Amino acid sequence: MNRPKDIMRRAMRYRIRNAPPVDRRMATRVLLLGFEFAPEHKQDELLEAIRIRSRGRMETETGFRTPKKKYSSEWIPEAFLEREIPTVYDYHIVVVSKEAIRFGRDFLSAKKDDFASLMRAPFPATLVVPIIGGNENYEGWVPNMEKLKQREGDSLKLKDKHWAYSFMKKYQKNFTWRAHADLSIASHNEEQAQRYIATNITDNPIAFESPMGNGRTVFLPFYTFGNDTEESLFLRDLLNSIQNRYKVRKDEVIPSWVSKPDYRLPLEEEIERRAKSIEQEKASLSQIRSILWLDGLELVNSVAHTLRQLDVRCEVKEIEGRHDVEIFEPELHATVEVKGLSGYANYQDIRQLLDWHVEARRQDEKVKGIFLLNDFREAEPELRLSKMREKVRDGKSLFTKDAERIAETNNFCLLTSYQLFRVFKLKSTGSFNKLDFLKTIRDTKGLFQLET
Repeated sequence: MNRPKDIMRRAMRYRIRNAPPVDRRMATRVLLLGFEFAPEHKQDELLEAIRIRSRGRMETETGFRTPKKKYSSEWIPEAFLEREIPTVYDYHIVVVSKEAIRFGRDFLSAKKDDFASLMRAPFPATLVVPIIGGNENYEGWVPNMEKLKQREGDSLKLKDKHWAYSFMKKYQKNFTWRAHADLSIASHNEEQAQRYIATNITDNPIAFESPMGNGRTVFLPFYTFGNDTEESLFLRDLLNSIQNRYKVRKDEVIPSWVSKPDYRLPLEEEIERRAKSIEQEKASLSQIRSILWLDGLELVNSVAHTLRQLDVRCEVKEIEGRHDVEIFEPELHATVEVKGLSGYANYQDIRQLLDWHVEARRQDEKVKGIFLLNDFREAEPELRLSKMREKVRDGKSLFTKDAERIAETNNFCLLTSYQLFRVFKLKSTGSFNKLDFLKTIRDTKGLFQLET
């Protein structure tokens, strides 16, 4: 017998039996799915838990609790969760464990409609899920899913203005991450960035809120604890943080069944769909605009996103230690070197493209070289040429004469991020022709000329 755990269970049952009755209608209702121990509930809180049925051991290598050996792999979900999960939208806060996501996805998928109704509840409902990997872990049941890219790391940059900052700071040593949202917050405006809780060193969100209706899903990084007591304290602090932020009004009792599909008005679904589509479009436009001020990998990702919005097929190659972006079109196969600078580009910057281009020509002799520059990135784009003339007396463009000479000799196209931005504006007004754009780049030796 595991005596400490047995004592904890007895103490928990004693507290529940001897706790004063709680008015379900007036209390903050919390459901924990897949945790072995639940924290002590507060006076105005109704806390229910679907506990792990098998007290398996914690695997330090994987970070997951595994069931006892008597359970075969075929019955692993039943080793962790009761077969019946209660009506999810009856609760204000639902927290799902790592083990429930990994081993009990079928149980969670069966409640897909309940999770969607939770987001549409007449009160500020919250679903909390840890990120254990890619989208395949969530697509069958999380109603407001973000695109996740599977990566691993242990560096967290906490956002000090987010309401969860104090909670995240307290448990920062317990967090690692196994996937991140496939975007960079550097390309988002301040209002959009407020929903991000933590990022990795390249500003990809690894903890964030995803709003929907009156509710939200809070995605947390992967967490590990040395024992069940530590995890219970973590859950208590998590619930306190959520309740402090999203308070449930006790004077306005609305029945939970209101959020069921049977009682929703026909236009609500369409309005929510349009709102989500508009939010995604705003995020896309913000990322396109960000090519005017970013640098590094964030600039590379935003340039690739802009090209895709122009219907140009391309892939980011920078993370492979190669040129930054590669374009794959019948009219244009090109390697793109992307650079964000506080000043102008000289021949040394262009030579980096030359090195990659020599390697690329071994595979395709007709491959085009493109150098895309976000020059004087702190300055307003319309003022950048005058900035160049302050630095270089006879400067007639945003590239030095040496840089232009290398480009002309090697059949490179020199393009600025502001020009690419203006190309996208042409598409927005219906004045863009993709084929003409690609042919112009292909035929340009030196400076790209934008015809408006």
